[in-house]
Amino acid sequence: MSHEEGEDVRDRLNSLLQKKTFDAYDLHKLIVDKWGYSYDVQVRRVAAANDAIYVNIMWRYLEQQSFPLSQEEYFMNLQAIAELIVQWGAVDFFRSYVTATKEKPRVGKTVAIPMPLDSKRSSEFLF
Repeated sequence: MSHEEGEDVRDRLNSLLQKKTFDAYDLHKLIVDKWGYSYDVQVRRVAAANDAIYVNIMWRYLEQQSFPLSQEEYFMNLQAIAELIVQWGAVDFFRSYVTATKEKPRVGKTVAIPMPLDSKRSSEFLF
């Protein structure tokens, strides 16, 4: 293992040790506290932007009659996304971004939150 790879492993271990608990219920509370509804959340990778990864807060929400997921499916999706945010070591970043943003999801417009990952790290995740 090269010195550079060792540094990368050390950085990842440090971020794992510093992570706080963050799950579907925390993510849901953050969204509802900010925008008042249980908005859908999706993860997207944009290849044109150096494989940047975004967590998108969509305009559809659980309380809509036409929402395509059951409550259980919705929370399972939130849990999967919360786990990714934890793996990326981006919990504090994500919370701060949501809290500070003036954007609001509306029809045809997501709140796109860019995750703070370098292109090497983001390429590890397939979407």
